[in-house]
Amino acid sequence: MGTTLKVQDVQILTHRLPHRLFLLLELDDIRFSFSVWFPGVNFHELYSSLGEMQTRSLLLHAVLFDLQNFMTVGVEVVDVKAFNVPVHDDLKTLWKEVATKNWDDWRDKNKNNLPDQLIPKLVGCSAPDYQPYPVEVGPGRLLMFSGGKDSLASSILLDRSRKAYDTFFVLQSKDGSIDLQRKLINDVLKLTKRCHHYEAIVSEDFMNMPIKECTEYKFEGIGELYTETISCMFKALVYAVAHNYDRVILSNEAVADERKYSWSDSVPVITHQWGKSSAAEKLVNSYVREHLVSNLRFTSRLRKWQDPEIFKLVKSRPKALRLCHSCNIFKPWCKRCSKCCYIWLSYCAYLGYDFAFSVFHENLFDFPENLQVFRELYTGEKKPFECVGRKEDVIEAFNLCVESGIGGRAIDEFRSWKKNNCGVN
Repeated sequence: MGTTLKVQDVQILTHRLPHRLFLLLELDDIRFSFSVWFPGVNFHELYSSLGEMQTRSLLLHAVLFDLQNFMTVGVEVVDVKAFNVPVHDDLKTLWKEVATKNWDDWRDKNKNNLPDQLIPKLVGCSAPDYQPYPVEVGPGRLLMFSGGKDSLASSILLDRSRKAYDTFFVLQSKDGSIDLQRKLINDVLKLTKRCHHYEAIVSEDFMNMPIKECTEYKFEGIGELYTETISCMFKALVYAVAHNYDRVILSNEAVADERKYSWSDSVPVITHQWGKSSAAEKLVNSYVREHLVSNLRFTSRLRKWQDPEIFKLVKSRPKALRLCHSCNIFKPWCKRCSKCCYIWLSYCAYLGYDFAFSVFHENLFDFPENLQVFRELYTGEKKPFECVGRKEDVIEAFNLCVESGIGGRAIDEFRSWKKNNCGVN
């Protein structure tokens, strides 16, 4: 059957830890551990209210898409029979759709020349007598809050509506210190009007493992969490069922639907982080309502908003915005990636140089290693695979910086590029 990732063991109910889901994974003869802690959720109570099979199904979905990270080492089969939950055709279809659309980014970014890479076969147990049914939850709003400017924007809109809401986020060991992640998010949350905050905690020992040096596998390491958004949505479902939320609010803006470029005949369009797109949101909503929670809906309040509008909104909360963070390399900011450069540029444009400097403590326009990063942002010749604005948003922000008299090497290069390409000084 080829290379197989097998869930060797599943531990759900323990006396001391009724909120911890533990998996023992086996990749051929290599074993890994993977656990998710759900503080504020009691699995004993879920078993009592939902039944064993329905609870196991909910928890399987909460971790299933994390296992797609093993696609990066050529896994051909993912075996989840240990959950003792049937894998029906709709779940197989969802698995394939996510594995296809969400991983085009990785296939291109890593230059693996894998446009036609086979999707791992998903294998579950057989239980012909089991008929899954969706449950129903009470009214409530749960905002998925990452600590970035988009989630802050969503909280501002909710605060202004005077509608009660709670917040939720997933802390992951691959992102560094859990305590630091928690502090960074809580510092922002203190300046919102949310009621309660929940967090799921993911701990694993396979991300960034030097598997190439230790085994015969041909890729550099296991996964980069390209299914992170989808995985977090299904983890949020656990809290939605446990605490009654029929609305889970995302903060995916209009640029999440922007198509990037054509790669090959078999992959006509690549969309960075497809899991944030309206197509992905629609797909997950349809599946969840039919199979898991009948009246739940994922929705993004920013779906039609472009970044200039979002920055104009969040500038109304400068104290909270100063504490926001969204770098995917180092918390809170690495100051050298396209995300950091884009946020620095936008802060300069919409809140001024002094505000931006108070966040980054350096002028990111002046670093030689950032010049190419900025160049890619305003020329649009190579769209960075990060959550950044459109080419026109970047040009607008640069123009505002120029008008404000903000200086730096990247500003000088932009002015020269604009003169040569647009005939404007």
